[in-house]
Formats: sequence, C-alpha cells, structure tokens
Amino acid sequence: MSMKPHVVRSGAMILASVLALGRAMPAQGRTVTLEVQATDIRALDALPEGTARAWWLPVGLPSRDPGERVMGAWLELVVDAGADVDTTALGGAVTLEVFGLERVVSRTVTAADVRSGAMKRSVVVGSNRRLRVDVTEFVQQVLDDGATNRGLVVGAVTGARYGRFRLREVAPDTTARLTVYLGRREGPPRYRRR
Repeated sequence: MSMKPHVVRSGAMILASVLALGRAMPAQGRTVTLEVQATDIRALDALPEGTARAWWLPVGLPSRDPGERVMGAWLELVVDAGADVDTTALGGAVTLEVFGLERVVSRTVTAADVRSGAMKRSVVVGSNRRLRVDVTEFVQQVLDDGATNRGLVVGAVTGARYGRFRLREVAPDTTARLTVYLGRREGPPRYRRR
C-alpha cells in the first residue's frame, strides 16, 4: 500500500490527511524510513533449513526535532511461514508476534525477555508473505518515554509456539523496513478506525 496524501476540497477549506492502515496522520510532519540489513539479524530458537521460532532485528530509530511526536510506525517484512502442527483448524495460519526486547538474549527467547504488548499478525502458511505490522507503541516507548532500544523480536514467542519463520528480503540486502511518521499533534487525539 503506498502512502500518498489525499486532498479533499470543501468550499474554501482544504483538508489534507494521510491515511495509513486505519490510523490518521497529520498533514504536517515527516516520514523517516530505516532499513535493517540482512547481515545484522540473528535467529533465536533456530530450527533446521534456515527457519527459526523467532528473529532478532536491531532497529535504529530516528532523532526528533523539538516538539515532534511519534504519530505512527510500521515494520515491513517478507516471511516464509510454516508450522509444526496441522493448521487447518486455524484457517491455515500461524501467529507472528513482534515484541520490543527487554533484555539482551543470545540464542533463545522467552516471554520473560520481551516487553508486554505484542503486536500480532496472522500469517497464512506459505512463502513470500509480505507483512506490515503496526509498531507505533514500541517506537513511542523508546522515543517518547525513554525506554531502552534493544531491538525487536519477530516470530512465535508466547503461547502455542508452533510457528516457524524464515525472513526474506524486502529489498536487496534489506531484511526489514521501519517507517516512522513524526509530527506535531494538535487538538484531541486521533483514534483507529474499526
């Protein structure tokens, strides 16, 4: 889905807004896109054939100008998704979770290693599944609230851990793309559409 501003004219008033995955963005602001290189990621709970239960992604975050706030952030991934069980009863899908990492881990990750508040997506089992996951809460915790950025964990971390994933490139030499929308919020907060 491309991010293009939509301009609506109503009499003498011009209203500009950017709609992205159900979250309204302010007309004034800027977009920063950061890439995670394929050489920087690490498998956690590695499985055969280049798959893993989870992957660690070191994500850099943009600096902000005075008065700017995080208005939205999305992580773009391409994954091969598989399962250790028959997923027919689940619609042929597995759950991919994205967590902010609470402490440094080396080869394995547990629920105690990640922050609460997973961002989740159902992924149909198969190859080259392109995903966009809303990670606004994680970016706000780091930039607005001062939490330590230890990166993101992507995969099956909590609950029934039967999903297995292989990360593909979203672009040459790029495993993931993080897009952050920064702006100045004025007036009442905006809410997600349902």
